[in-house]
Amino acid sequence: MNPFSVEPSAPKRRPAQRRGRSRSPLFGVVIAALVVLAAIVTVGVVAASNDPDRADVPIGPAIVTSTTNPVVSPVDPSTPTSERLGDGTTIDKSGAAFTSCVPIPGNSILIRERSCTVVSPPAVKPGERLPAIILLHGLNNQPSMVIANGGWPEQVVKHRVLVAAPLGILSSWNAGGCCAPASATQIDDVTFLRQIVRQIKARPDVDPTRVFMVGESNGGMMMYRYLCEGAGELAGAASVEGTPVAGCSPSQSIPVLHVHGTGDMTVPYQGGRSLASFILGVTFPPVETAVQGVATANRCNPVPETASDGDIRTTTWPGCGNGSTVKLVTVSGLGHIWPAAPVFPATEAVMTFFGLS
Repeated sequence: MNPFSVEPSAPKRRPAQRRGRSRSPLFGVVIAALVVLAAIVTVGVVAASNDPDRADVPIGPAIVTSTTNPVVSPVDPSTPTSERLGDGTTIDKSGAAFTSCVPIPGNSILIRERSCTVVSPPAVKPGERLPAIILLHGLNNQPSMVIANGGWPEQVVKHRVLVAAPLGILSSWNAGGCCAPASATQIDDVTFLRQIVRQIKARPDVDPTRVFMVGESNGGMMMYRYLCEGAGELAGAASVEGTPVAGCSPSQSIPVLHVHGTGDMTVPYQGGRSLASFILGVTFPPVETAVQGVATANRCNPVPETASDGDIRTTTWPGCGNGSTVKLVTVSGLGHIWPAAPVFPATEAVMTFFGLS
């Protein structure tokens, strides 16, 4: 179960232990063996999760490519909704093409290398420069999930934008105050994402002045953590369901959009702790307070503008540094999920906020 994708269920109660009964010495041996086995499995999973040939298991193996001669894949070619071309390129039902970025060496003894899934429109013309979005998944999710849930392939084709979705360590990001195992092992995800940003900017089909970052849940928290050091490397940023938890401020004023539901029981809108946060050891700030802090750091007008449309309330801080804007979209009653039409088309809202639609 993923506590950052669905509302967690109540924990099971531990059965009462029987009294007056001693444990066999074999019990300790078995426990020790299980601990060793768990450690071995964990190391193997970490290595496998960062193997570029297994970077995105649900949509098939990623093919490592260069930025100048891309071979596109990882949509499952056995499905009737995708087409495998003669050069190895795979096109999904929307017409979007899938490949992977060049692997980046890992910065841990357990991590050999890391990569990301790249989604681009077909038939990019020579000399064409596309805007790009670095898309960060939530805890215990994968690039394929956030790509599919947000309907990003359709946006890629419709608005001719490139999306690069990297994979976190054991599907987690070290956002400063959350989330394990990446945070527990102090993985330097800021450096990893900076390498992804630089690689994407260096592509001949990308406009380096229009590179954005979007994160969902733990990915949104990671986006805020990245802004503390790398805001100047981005043209804009957006978070869906993920509040800042690192206790730092953006290094530079850039446009920031935050989308959150008042019914979120995983990252509560009013802040505090949820069942998931108890497990992870995190206390979340209230969403409005957190976004106000981002607006203050961005040197925005301290008095926001508000507007309501049914269940949607928009709070906007204009007049920020560098001509940017900070915006909070509050969706009444929405839980911990990527919003979509007819409730609220979050992906389209992100594209509009970035000026890409």
